[in-house]
Amino acid sequence: MKQNFFRSKLFIVVAAWVLGALSACKPPPDSDVRRVEDGALDPSGIVLPLPRTKNPTAGGKRVVFSVADGADPFQRAQAFALADMVRASPGYELFTLDAKNDAVIQSEQLTAEGGKKPAIIFVAPVEPGGIGAALEMLKNGGTAVIGLDGRLTDDVCSSVVFCDDKKLGAEAGGIALQSLKRKAEAEGTGEVTGRVVQLRAREGDPSGIARADGFAAALSGSPGVVLVHDAPADVDAKGAAERIKEAARLQKSFDIIYAHNDLIAKHASEALSALGQRESVLVIGTDGVAGNDAGLSMLGRGEIDATVHRPLLVDFAWRLCMKAASDASFKPKARYEVEPAAITPKNLSEVQRQGFPLPKL
Repeated sequence: MKQNFFRSKLFIVVAAWVLGALSACKPPPDSDVRRVEDGALDPSGIVLPLPRTKNPTAGGKRVVFSVADGADPFQRAQAFALADMVRASPGYELFTLDAKNDAVIQSEQLTAEGGKKPAIIFVAPVEPGGIGAALEMLKNGGTAVIGLDGRLTDDVCSSVVFCDDKKLGAEAGGIALQSLKRKAEAEGTGEVTGRVVQLRAREGDPSGIARADGFAAALSGSPGVVLVHDAPADVDAKGAAERIKEAARLQKSFDIIYAHNDLIAKHASEALSALGQRESVLVIGTDGVAGNDAGLSMLGRGEIDATVHRPLLVDFAWRLCMKAASDASFKPKARYEVEPAAITPKNLSEVQRQGFPLPKL
């Protein structure tokens, strides 16, 4: 009987953000979620608007989250996590702006905020170069501008909180290599070999390009490990299934799938099952977010085999803002890097005990 060197059930219980609203497609408790035109279409087909939190005190400070693309699962997770934290901080009210992956729309939205004088604005940019003038205007007007992307520069932001996308890709590459090494050892072969498929979210996405670079660099030291297929899969099930069918037709067989988010990884896993090839392929996702239907739950149910935790940057960013608001002597750094983490059976117990590390304030 053929041994399976890849699949392993991961049952993970992680103390993390309350994202039940995301998975249940309904507003979080005590919140006013507006059903507006810029509501995102969830992969389930349900329109999932971005959150707007009620302010329990009159004249509360305006907090804005400028989201590059509300249809992206990770950015929606960030929006709901931030809503939870703002709701727990009396005196603040959250407004979420969705640029729909359009740099011009994002620039116009940010420029319009200049007249509303927000206290804090968090920005996940479509294209950093297109919003620099708007961010500088907000910063000069007294708004704390918190960039959530390493491409944003210190001169237009009060502080930048970021995770290096190349490191996300490198962590995924490390998971792939470790699994292929174990396979080679079990089979008694001297060379680590493997055929790898990469599924990106979008063609030309800068974040995806950086992840692919990090993934390729991690694999480069093992010439027997070959990237045989690399394609955008969008986020829906149809896109992932088409790419997997295409890869199976052209490559016949492969050992690893690296998907740039957990939802694509799940859809790819389902497509492999339909082809009868799931048991021999390791499926690695990205994001590792908590929630009923998010990455960590997918791991627990065996729908995917590993994931790279992409930190929800708003968690640390909100703590940073609250520290600055409560301590006049506190001077935030220009940049804070939050590290990703590979989630595998080997580090499961550590993750359960300690959670994920954050930078020091």
